[in-house]
Amino acid sequence: MFRAYPLFIFCSLFVLMVGCTTAPPTHIPVPSQVPPALSSSEAIIVASQNEILADVEKSNVTMYTGGGLIPALIDVAIESSRSDTTEEMIVPIREALADYDVGARMKQALAPGLQTISWLHVKHVDTHYDKHPDVAAHLLPQGSTDALILINTSYKLTSDFSALSTNAEINVYPRSNELKRLTPPQEGMEDSLVPFYKNTVSRWYPLPSNPSDQDLAVGKWTRDQGKLIKEAMDQNIEGICKELLAGLRNSYTER
Repeated sequence: MFRAYPLFIFCSLFVLMVGCTTAPPTHIPVPSQVPPALSSSEAIIVASQNEILADVEKSNVTMYTGGGLIPALIDVAIESSRSDTTEEMIVPIREALADYDVGARMKQALAPGLQTISWLHVKHVDTHYDKHPDVAAHLLPQGSTDALILINTSYKLTSDFSALSTNAEINVYPRSNELKRLTPPQEGMEDSLVPFYKNTVSRWYPLPSNPSDQDLAVGKWTRDQGKLIKEAMDQNIEGICKELLAGLRNSYTER
């Protein structure tokens, strides 16, 4: 029997009714006039996600029945039940990753490369664990460098637990007045929080053999103290850090 969550149902239906807003760009290249005006920056790796998540398989009652309020409510109830089940089943994987520090791994893989990118003039690289709701607005006033490099990471399993996806978004924000003046505005973004560079990258790590159900997948990920899930995290992080660094280098050299 499905449990009802009135607020969740209302919010879900509200999103369906109002439609989608303009999505922010996934890539913003560096304007050619910015690097000569940049003499210092700091990089902060934001590692606020402290537990692995999982997608929830979508319900398609509305699609199959042609729409309407009742099918939409059924979809919400089904997805709520599936979310509860997923939360229970993912616990052993979370426990296997309890001692895995994503921020530290990202810093280890990213910091040496960031400091070799000459046009960024990176002075230091730190890791930030505070779950501030608007981390960019919170951190921008706190430093004295010309620019702030923010790297946000997220990671989750597919709904059937058969693969791990790791995502990263890098934004380079102006702090100095000169860089703010040189940063073009972006539609749908506050002027004070517009980056002059942005990039997003993703990596996938599938289980070596496709499991037939979630229980088998959990067993494979967590065997030998979570050896495989930790290996997947390591490889995904290494891959996205290489892509982030390549994007920063190419964004400048192409201009």
